[in-house]
Amino acid sequence: SLVAAGAGASLPRLARMASARSLTGLSFAAGIPGTVGGAIKNNAGAFGREMAQVVQEVEICSLKGEMRTFSAKDLHFGYRFCRLPMKGIICKAILKLERGEKEDILREMEEYRRIRREKQPVGRRTAGSVFRNPHQGSAARYIEQAGCKGLDIGVARISPHHAKSIENFANATSDDIEILIEEVQKKVREIHGLDLDLEMEIVACKKD
Repeated sequence: SLVAAGAGASLPRLARMASARSLTGLSFAAGIPGTVGGAIKNNAGAFGREMAQVVQEVEICSLKGEMRTFSAKDLHFGYRFCRLPMKGIICKAILKLERGEKEDILREMEEYRRIRREKQPVGRRTAGSVFRNPHQGSAARYIEQAGCKGLDIGVARISPHHAKSIENFANATSDDIEILIEEVQKKVREIHGLDLDLEMEIVACKKD
């Protein structure tokens, strides 16, 4: 079954709507914060699944206002990454989902939610995972071993629950978060000789 979704649609809500209609393929996304467009741009994923497996095509608006449609193979998906074939903004996506048993889908989603509650800072003010896992292993493990779990700058901190996430526990600014990211990257580089990449993309940041 094909499902059309606007890029600004909530990804978790879309996953719930799909499950209510007995459509499987998005269960992994039920706990991923953000929008459909953002999830495609970063090839968001969890539990061994990712957006690349369900995207059939996207509609992109160029910087000049031209609308074009591209298939999934044109997006060059990689780990937490996709390269758009033109400069612009994803406006719409067509996802290919499969029919399934609603009870099985709901059971799978609940199991994924249970795992998230146990291992991640659910209910905290975070934007999900910040750091990509390097091919050598878990980013969270390297961050912990570098002594950065719980590290704070201003009122932003590396989550004590999951070291790949940053918590805004008051009114953290983008500067707080960016400085914290840079400090973690520096410490991991010093201890492990690794450069941690980001799952997010930082744009329009003001530098002194």
